[in-house]
Formats: sequence, C-alpha cells, structure tokens
Amino acid sequence: MKNGKKCPKCQSDQILEAEARDEGRGSWGLMTLKTYDNPDALVFRGSREAVVHAFVCVDCGYIEYYAQNPKNLLRPEEPVE
Repeated sequence: MKNGKKCPKCQSDQILEAEARDEGRGSWGLMTLKTYDNPDALVFRGSREAVVHAFVCVDCGYIEYYAQNPKNLLRPEEPVE
C-alpha cells in the first residue's frame, strides 16, 4: 500500500496517505516511534525518533503504518543489516 500498490485485504487500489496524529496527554503532534539508549534511566535516556505515516484503504478501512526514516531509530554505532 505504501508505494501505490493494492490493498492486501480487498485488492482495492483506492489508497490514501494520512497523518498519524498523537492527541493523547495534551499532545497535538504527529505520532512518533522512539528508541532509547538507556530505557530504564529516569533522565538522560538518549532517545531517537521517527515519524509514523499511515496508509488507509478507502474501500475496506485496512490501515498500514510506516516509520519515516526508520534508520533514525538506530544508535549511531549500530550496524544496519
């Protein structure tokens, strides 16, 4: 669906890109994914994030989410396989 392909559930080609919004806890921004160098720390966790994009089939409602720039979630020293 991300690259203009058909819906994997109903085979429709009516796919729209939509913003994935996070409106919880007083936030009004785009939905993001985060990874941490030290997730158990109370402060100075060392976070990285990637914005989430959504693609929705307008015929059946199926949704797929994709991280924009997912390599941003890696630690600088982590190799990409």
